[in-house]
Amino acid sequence: MEADGSSTARVQRQPSKFASPRLLLHHESEAKGSDPLNPPLTTQFLPAYNRRFAVPASEAGTAFVPWIGPSLAEILCVQEERVVAKDNTVRYQGLSLQIPQDPHRFHYVRVTVRVHEYPDGTLAVFHGPRCLARYRAEGVLQEATVTTRPQPAQRRARQ
Repeated sequence: MEADGSSTARVQRQPSKFASPRLLLHHESEAKGSDPLNPPLTTQFLPAYNRRFAVPASEAGTAFVPWIGPSLAEILCVQEERVVAKDNTVRYQGLSLQIPQDPHRFHYVRVTVRVHEYPDGTLAVFHGPRCLARYRAEGVLQEATVTTRPQPAQRRARQ
């Protein structure tokens, strides 16, 4: 068939095993600025759809409520499990994170802990729900999140 300027002739001049004539017509019409196959959604379909299905709100105001759950940073951080080494450290991405003294345990050797990596690069080590320590991105301890274990003399004084 010879090219006479019609779109069917253009389809035949551009053979492709994946392109359909409808697809080629659609792309050609987009280049011209009009789309005869699909009328614009925003000017025809959406207004008609909203007239038919829209329901007015029963109350004034917004339906959004503030988030009152746990910190989103704790949920969205990268969490990986590690086993504590004999020197009470955790290896994470080439860093050695020293776990500070803890009033709940003498050491965490061979205990499985979770390392949290936050989007800002800071790290934290958790044992269950308890945060053992927080670190800067370089692996330097930020703050001791737990207090030190009371000495035996202090324990007797409390009893």
